[in-house]
Amino acid sequence: SRNGLDKKTKLGDGLTPEGVFKGTKRIQTHYHKAISVGEWGNCCDVLIHGLGKKYGIFRKLHRWKDLTSGCIALTNDEIDEIYNAVSDGVMIQINP
Repeated sequence: SRNGLDKKTKLGDGLTPEGVFKGTKRIQTHYHKAISVGEWGNCCDVLIHGLGKKYGIFRKLHRWKDLTSGCIALTNDEIDEIYNAVSDGVMIQINP
């Protein structure tokens, strides 16, 4: 995310929360595909997602400047691989 990993406390802080997430869910979004790691502190959904059609042309260039608001953005190929390898409810651990 724009502001790195830390204790996420509010919507719009630009932080990606650390920790173990339960009850994850695979979803289809305008970001191509995504894995929702759940609502963080009753403030917002945190997603691991692709770039979608609009930003897909950037491919791995998005790693130089992350524009998410606390999510983890991957290329569409990367999210496809993870999305197909996990099932709903998988536990995900996010580390720095």
